[in-house]
Amino acid sequence: MDQPTVGILHPGSMGAAVAACAAANAAAVLWCEVGRSSASAARAVEAGLTSVATLPDLLDRSDIVISLCPPAAAEDLARDVAEHGFTGVYVEANAINPERTKRIGDLLEPAATVVDGGVVGSPPVRGKSPALYLSGPAAATSRIEALFEGTAVQTTTLGTELGKASALKLSYASFQKTSRVLVALAVGMAREYGVDQELIEVASRRTDSYLA
Repeated sequence: MDQPTVGILHPGSMGAAVAACAAANAAAVLWCEVGRSSASAARAVEAGLTSVATLPDLLDRSDIVISLCPPAAAEDLARDVAEHGFTGVYVEANAINPERTKRIGDLLEPAATVVDGGVVGSPPVRGKSPALYLSGPAAATSRIEALFEGTAVQTTTLGTELGKASALKLSYASFQKTSRVLVALAVGMAREYGVDQELIEVASRRTDSYLA
């Protein structure tokens, strides 16, 4: 298969690092400089991305577009892409719930092919290797798997239904946040009764727990 041209929307800390991994198997990885900060520009340069002037330029040249932006902006960004008539593969990889992912699918299909993506882990830099979970049409998820083959981004396809990858990401994020809240409550209670050091000692015996 020919190497695709990939567009990244937008190169934040996660987006730029994921795009840098994609560059290993892509003809080029593009980003749009309009409205982006100097920090975004610096990340894009460090990741070796190719700048284009406008979003239409990026969409016209890209076979695959990966959306990794602030979650609140995900639908507005997808709407902009849909209005341009993008016909490639659109990877919705933001931390949003399955219902929003399906709405984005409705916005972009049938002109584009939408893949649901959920990134679990830290940006793929300094030896870190996040998981990218995928769901959507088999031919499209296979292209995304090939895009990240041999890179620090480890892909797993969960099936053909949009929303599965988002649901897994949301479930894991909910577990992490809830666990941290419980730790804060436990430490607060122990501190109120003057046994917080003893709690730390108990926790140290179970290094696999969030309390530790």
